[in-house]
Amino acid sequence: PGFDQVDGFVETWYDQSGNGRDAVQATAANQPKIVNAGSLVTGGLLFDGSNNILSANDVSSVVTGEDKPLGVFTVASRQSAAAIRALWAFERSTTTTPSIQVSTHPFIDRYGYKISDDSGVSKQETDVAYTDDTQFLMTFASSGTLLDFGKNGTLSQDDEDVDVGTITLDSFNIGGGVNSDIAKHIGTINEIIVYASDQRNNITAIETNINGHYSIF
Repeated sequence: PGFDQVDGFVETWYDQSGNGRDAVQATAANQPKIVNAGSLVTGGLLFDGSNNILSANDVSSVVTGEDKPLGVFTVASRQSAAAIRALWAFERSTTTTPSIQVSTHPFIDRYGYKISDDSGVSKQETDVAYTDDTQFLMTFASSGTLLDFGKNGTLSQDDEDVDVGTITLDSFNIGGGVNSDIAKHIGTINEIIVYASDQRNNITAIETNINGHYSIF
């Protein structure tokens, strides 16, 4: 404690944008791993599905304006488990309902999204299939009123209407939600790129760039 430790557990996932929004976890038992049972984890950080989570606080300025533009591109893999498990979530401290999240359906092997405003009005969809222990690229790109959502270069939702009311954001959580009772991600997360802007016209270019590195599809 109090020192940078080389022990296979990740306390800080550094923000490479220069904005200083590092995702951190000070509690050792809640930290994801880059080394598991003496071997380097393949595919990023390993989340155990129980309590592993990293959080970047004070993100109220990330998504601004009435239309709430947002783009999130995630490289991850997931182990099989019958539960609603959040891959990532934007939250507000006043409720246990995440403001914006991407998570799995509890009984079918599919990912979906849910967007909830401060008054409880929500839009959601469960649509993207996944294969156990197989790396995927998940795309979530919204103008605030229209959403493109898909996996591995294919959109399942194109210009989907997701116009809701005011959304207040306090934290961005990797691997699940802090206030939510939704289960945590089980599997790996390699990279998350977040834009506080509408990236729907740039999806193909962004996905091509990411896939050029990871060769996912």
